[in-house]
Amino acid sequence: MKNITAVILAAGRGTRLHGPNGGKPKGFLPVLGKTFISRAVDILQVSGVKDVVIVTGHEAGQFENFAATRTGVRCAYNPEFASKGAVQSFIVGLQASSGSVIMLDADIVYETRAVEAVVNAPGDSAIALSSISGLGDENLAWTVTSDRGPRRLAHISKLRSSRDGSPDSEHVGIIRMSAALSDDLRREGGAMADRNPHTLYEECLNHFLPVHPVEGVFLPELVWTEVDDEAMWQHAQENVFPRLALCDAEVGFR
Repeated sequence: MKNITAVILAAGRGTRLHGPNGGKPKGFLPVLGKTFISRAVDILQVSGVKDVVIVTGHEAGQFENFAATRTGVRCAYNPEFASKGAVQSFIVGLQASSGSVIMLDADIVYETRAVEAVVNAPGDSAIALSSISGLGDENLAWTVTSDRGPRRLAHISKLRSSRDGSPDSEHVGIIRMSAALSDDLRREGGAMADRNPHTLYEECLNHFLPVHPVEGVFLPELVWTEVDDEAMWQHAQENVFPRLALCDAEVGFR
């Protein structure tokens, strides 16, 4: 068992996705006989992460009902999910956990090795990075390398103009943070959210990267996708789910 708490950010209203899930939160989108949220929990648990916190907001009761059926899964409610956005959910998740934390978005689906690679990376903190998908709304990543160690995260942003030079990868939505980095984010993240309620949690993370190195785990052929809108949902069904099924079969994941 890994001494890590997983925090899944699932408070959002999913306003850009209409129809495919009957108004349910995106965490309950179906994938290969499961839902996004149940698949995420299963992958975490087979990777050795047994303590899972789901940060809820919109339709919180649905996640609470789900958590009640799963060992080691609990919920933390973000009462400001509609006014402060994802950064507040990020803070709520950190406050509901302790020690090292692996933070995941609820609207992504991925093969098992995405979590396994981040959980087992040798550094104190690690982030899953893929080739840039080009699907739109990407969280772009800039990394730096040296002869003294692995690739390290330098910056994350949805804006290419936020940093000199081109991004070299895309943030999948899975980050493992050391206890020290999590503590600093708990202590100072709330004030950052108050100053800019609509900031992204990645912007809070950028602030601490010079002090807390985060290893970039680059998985160029990773099978994964985010689902923000109906076009992405169609892409997931047509192009991602069939490949995920093959990946699952290869590793015996059910």
